[in-house]
Amino acid sequence: MATLHLTNVPEHVVAALEAIAAAEQTTVNAVAVRELAAVPEPTGSARLLVALPDTGLSAQVLLGAIADGRRPAGEGLRSAE
Repeated sequence: MATLHLTNVPEHVVAALEAIAAAEQTTVNAVAVRELAAVPEPTGSARLLVALPDTGLSAQVLLGAIADGRRPAGEGLRSAE
């Protein structure tokens, strides 16, 4: 296993880890390792995009709606093609 030394840990985080460790009669290290191990592995953007539902809207329609939403009031809306 690797060794990890943390610096600049906020005091409230240290206090919370110490409180949990005391309540569970274990070490701060054991609690910190357990909590870090529970963090899910990062997922790539491509995997997240593939999991999104298909709305049936074209990219052109979506980009037009975004542009319309950014237009100042009173300038009128672009027609979606």
